Amino acid sequence: MELVKRTLDILKTLSAQEYPLTLSEISAFTNIPVSSLHRIISVLQEENFVVRANDKRYTLGPEAIGLIRGGKSLDEAAPEILSNLSEQSHETVFLSRLVGKQVRCLYLHRGTRPVTLAVRTGDELPLHASAGARVILSDLPQDRISDFFDESKLVKFTDRTLTDLTRIRAHLKVIHERGYDVCYNEINAGVLVVSAPIVGPHGDVSASVSMAGAVIDDCEAEALVSTWLPQVQEAASAISGLWCHE
Repeated sequence: MELVKRTLDILKTLSAQEYPLTLSEISAFTNIPVSSLHRIISVLQEENFVVRANDKRYTLGPEAIGLIRGGKSLDEAAPEILSNLSEQSHETVFLSRLVGKQVRCLYLHRGTRPVTLAVRTGDELPLHASAGARVILSDLPQDRISDFFDESKLVKFTDRTLTDLTRIRAHLKVIHERGYDVCYNEINAGVLVVSAPIVGPHGDVSASVSMAGAVIDDCEAEALVSTWLPQVQEAASAISGLWCHE
C-alpha cells in the first residue's frame, strides 16, 4: 500500500505543477527518497504515465493525461480540431504522420481561401521539402536522419528547395530548437505552409499539423507566419493532449 501511495503522490505532484520537475524537486515535494523515487519513476516511464525531457525533468505522460481528459486515437482526436482551425482561419489545414520511413497526409480540410496545394489525403510528402514532414524528422536522433533520405529522391521543385543533405540536417536542427517549421515557395510557388509537431502517446513526435495558404510575396508570408503559428501550435498541442492510444 505504501508503494501505491507513493506512486499516486508522484502523479499528483506532477499534475499540480505548471512546469516539469527534476527528481530532487519531486523528492522535496513528496518526501520520497531519490533512490526509491527513481525506481518508481522508471516504471511510470515504461508505462508512459511519466515522460522525461532532455534536461532530465519529468512531467505527466500521455497515459496519465488520457485518464484525466479521456484518451482518444489520432483519428478520433484530430478531425474536429483541424476542422475548427480551418473554419476559423479560412485556410487549408492538414495532418501528417510518420508511417515507416514515409510521412503521409492522413487528413486534409480545405479552407475557403483558394490555394494550389500539391497534397491530398493519402499522399506521401517529400521529406526534404515539406514542413509537415521536416517538423517530424527534426525530433529524430541525428544518426537516424540519413536512413530517411535517398539523394535520388531529393527533387528540386523550385529554386528554394533544399536538396543538399548537409543543409537539410542543419535546417532540421533549427526546427528542433524552435519547435516549428515554415515552407515557402519550396514545393509550389506562392504557397506558404506552417507546421507544428504533435507528440504521440509514447512521447515521440510522430505527426504534425500544418496550415497552408496562397501568398503574394515575402512580406505577406512573414506576416502570416506570425498570425498562423500560434493557431497551429495550439491545435497541435490540443491533439497531443487527447491522443493517448493508437
